[in-house]
Amino acid sequence: MKLIKICISLCAVIIGNMLPLAAQANLATDLHDSEHVLLMRHADAPGDGDPSGYQLNQCSAQRNRGKVQIAPSLGSFFDNMSLEKQQTKDLEKLIQSTLKSNHRQPLILATHHVNIQAYTGKVVGVNDMVLVKVNQNGQHISHQIYPSPRL
Repeated sequence: MKLIKICISLCAVIIGNMLPLAAQANLATDLHDSEHVLLMRHADAPGDGDPSGYQLNQCSAQRNRGKVQIAPSLGSFFDNMSLEKQQTKDLEKLIQSTLKSNHRQPLILATHHVNIQAYTGKVVGVNDMVLVKVNQNGQHISHQIYPSPRL
């Protein structure tokens, strides 16, 4: 009986450790199917607000890695919530056109918590990612949250 309990516990641990690998495999596969987009809530930056002289369209002053495209639909509307509906519609159009023109290329977008909440209906933590299944019009169908590791 004790051996059975040990075997069951061991199996539970093995299966539990395999689930993150399966989730990662699904994430990688889903990002190449032209039906998913990965939204990432950006990290908290130190300080409050933008530094003096900051220019959004001057990528050389930012900590970007790789090819970056600035899209107004990804900007925060926290200070002007009346922009929520229009920016969410613009985000849908951005997703639709990008997935259509870059067939089977992963679409990963970094944005703000208000944008993610307006688009998916869910609040996510800092650095969390949301894999969103979309229809052909770029509209949210379903999603899965990938929480950021908490160190």
